[in-house]
Amino acid sequence: MNVEDRNEAHLDIADGVAFYDRKGYGAGDFFNQRIFENIDSMNDTAGIQ
Repeated sequence: MNVEDRNEAHLDIADGVAFYDRKGYGAGDFFNQRIFENIDSMNDTAGIQ
């Protein structure tokens, strides 16, 4: 399975990063890193149950 990213998703992620950046130093970067790690994980494990 391939996870497809769309422009809307990138905008949502950017909004999330901005939200967490307002919460604390480095929080936006942490959020962004985790989002893309989760997407990679879905690509690797999709369909495995």
